[in-house]
Amino acid sequence: MLAWNVINVPSTENRAGLKKRYDDSCAGCHMQKGDGAYGAGYYPSLANNSKMQSKYYIIRVLINGLRGIPSFHSMMNDAQIAAVTQYVHSDLNNFTDTVTTANVAQLRHDFPPGSDPSD
Repeated sequence: MLAWNVINVPSTENRAGLKKRYDDSCAGCHMQKGDGAYGAGYYPSLANNSKMQSKYYIIRVLINGLRGIPSFHSMMNDAQIAAVTQYVHSDLNNFTDTVTTANVAQLRHDFPPGSDPSD
């Protein structure tokens, strides 16, 4: 578990923890710098992407999945989803909202999707 309080903006030394969580969960498809990729599929850019302005959009995608992006509902707890969301929102896009575990809990539901909800 990350050693920072998601209620507060993470300090510089804790940003490495945010990046590690992103690298472990997202970079395999969306690349290290969030630039996205084409190849065996289409992996959209997460960096410099206006959709990432809404932290709630990112949280919803992580919880529910979206068009080939897996649901992380059962794979990540609220703090982990908040960490990935904070990294994508702030570090890859320079938006300034703070992402909290309460933001994630607000959108988390009891039943993980059984399939891609965009189908």
